[in-house]
Amino acid sequence: MTFDTHNQPIGLKYQESNSQPVIYQPVVFETLVNNPHLPDNYKIAMVLRPGVQGKSPVVGEYSSANSHVYEYLRANSYIPWGHYAANMAHDTIRYDIDSLKMDDIKGMRHLYYQRTYVHLAKQLQIPINAHRKTISYDDLESLRILILKELKELSDPLVFNSNLWGWNFGFDYAPNHYRLHASHQQIHQQYAMIPNKIQTNVNNTCINSYACGDLVTDFITDYHQQYGCSFFDTYEKAIQNNRRIDDPDHGPRELIIYSDEYIMIYVPKAQTSQWEIQIMPTSAVGNILEADQSMRDALDRGIYITSKILSALNARLVTHIEYASRFGASSDQRLIIVFLPRMPESPGAFSESQLRWINGHYPEDFAQACRLKLPDILDRSFS
Repeated sequence: MTFDTHNQPIGLKYQESNSQPVIYQPVVFETLVNNPHLPDNYKIAMVLRPGVQGKSPVVGEYSSANSHVYEYLRANSYIPWGHYAANMAHDTIRYDIDSLKMDDIKGMRHLYYQRTYVHLAKQLQIPINAHRKTISYDDLESLRILILKELKELSDPLVFNSNLWGWNFGFDYAPNHYRLHASHQQIHQQYAMIPNKIQTNVNNTCINSYACGDLVTDFITDYHQQYGCSFFDTYEKAIQNNRRIDDPDHGPRELIIYSDEYIMIYVPKAQTSQWEIQIMPTSAVGNILEADQSMRDALDRGIYITSKILSALNARLVTHIEYASRFGASSDQRLIIVFLPRMPESPGAFSESQLRWINGHYPEDFAQACRLKLPDILDRSFS
């Protein structure tokens, strides 16, 4: 560690191996820099300042009076064609959801929308005047509309015709020292494009790629063929008219936590993980390209509200996933954003449906607990 004349930390000295810093005790280092109580000047010097974690360049930025977000192109990406991360900047420290502001979510998501639309525009050879600057909300919406228009006239699928988005919030080690979530000092989100096809090692042949939203596409297609109606219309009605399976006449029956003109936040009846919450549009919006400015604002607001609710219920590790349709696909599929709280000593599993009969945890009760936290969150954040 190097210090200034006032004995304040200004940076790290380290040896390099394969262009990476040599850290002899990575578990200790990660635990230390992920500690919210570490003084901010140490956080900045050790892990937050751009460049300190590696050679991932800053390729985008969002700045407002209350927030500052950098977009990194991850040089060490686990995706062959690369991925991006929208990280809270070193001068806007956010280690927990209590410190998270609505502007932070807007900034991270704006960079996500912007990067996705720019990639799609380049594939469609749509000129963009946005070199080294953030695209405004109005210009981004105009670009989205133009992309949709060009897609309708396209005969073949795009090379990259889908995307992924995720957010692993929190940091912890399980009792067996398995790391739950990576070294994510700052609140951040990650995203990437997904190709239509990928090349195999067999005679240069190609196969269809996989995105998690494809499972939804397959299911709703089969559902419509079998029943002759839209799954998501039926699904929304089922959520709105839910009945308890343990005791229909007693206890809360509502699954919806919050809803407005554009979205609904609810607890799914069949949770795949303990304390799961989902966000879904109330109309046929299957991906972020189909989401206009009002819908994008509503989705961002839903992410913020849900994050605050789970934090108020003491969630400290949460996995977030988008289940989206392919760009240009013609269907009534709806985008679903999933929140999956993680507990170091009780990892989620598909057996929770059986466990409910033992521990008495039902989605209706969890939804009620979430609703009890909602008024205070809305008053403090949007009043």
